[in-house]
Amino acid sequence: MRINWGPTVTAGITASAAIVIFMIVIPQIMGMGMIDVTRDMGNVFNQGSPYIAGAVALSILGIVWAMVYSSIQSLLPGNYISKGLVYGVIVGLFSMVLLPQIIESMHGMISGLGSYEAIPFSMNLQTLIALTAYMAFGIVLALNLNTPDVVESH
Repeated sequence: MRINWGPTVTAGITASAAIVIFMIVIPQIMGMGMIDVTRDMGNVFNQGSPYIAGAVALSILGIVWAMVYSSIQSLLPGNYISKGLVYGVIVGLFSMVLLPQIIESMHGMISGLGSYEAIPFSMNLQTLIALTAYMAFGIVLALNLNTPDVVESH
């Protein structure tokens, strides 16, 4: 399977933007404070502006997840919307449960990253909002990558 890079990169960045927008708008509609995922991700790197570092990190992660989705979408069940939802849940659970542990272990190995302590995973309203945002991420990926010119089989 060959990945068409232009649409895959665009889909990853677009899907990452969907998470950011979702995490800002939905909590405010519900009367909660904004969940600033860009700043929070940027604070992990402890370098300059957290917004720039966060936007770059989220874009890179979005592109990586889009490449993975492009490679495995045929293995996921259902139509493209179902595939996007399932993939979004997988990415969300990985990002909320395992990724913080990976980042915490990297902080001990890489100097200059500052201190970081992974927050234990817990199911609460903020977690449900985040998981729903990851579902939106998966749907945006699926909508952007469900065209014959994006992924070609050999």
